[in-house]
Amino acid sequence: CDWSSDVCSSDLSYFNSTAAGIYLQIANNGTNLGYIGDGGSLVSGGGNTDFAIRSQAALKFSTNGNATAVTIDTSQNVGIGTTSPAAYTKLQVSGTAGAQTGANQQIVIAAPTTTAGQGAGIRFTATSGSNEAVAVVGVVNEA
Repeated sequence: CDWSSDVCSSDLSYFNSTAAGIYLQIANNGTNLGYIGDGGSLVSGGGNTDFAIRSQAALKFSTNGNATAVTIDTSQNVGIGTTSPAAYTKLQVSGTAGAQTGANQQIVIAAPTTTAGQGAGIRFTATSGSNEAVAVVGVVNEA
């Protein structure tokens, strides 16, 4: 493609606009399924230089053909390995992963470095008024 002259003969479709508000609507038999386009037009808080995908229902990602791998439902709950994430969770990971030392692991959080004193962890917080409860689960590299 020659983007400077807007010539692109090898693409199925090519859209370019110098005006704000460019997007493509996708519908099935008159029912709007969603949009693809600039974030300023499609999502709250998006800018005209952001790329956005907006679904009118759940947003599905698939692998291995049509097998649903990730679902983001209309309540913004995310399910990995499930088509229906539970209503009481923001992230649900289902299924089994590879076994290491006899234990199946669904989530791995690895330290970004092997430097002594550095590590990896998860922080849990709950706030009520001016009070905050905190719990941290983690590991630290030894010297």
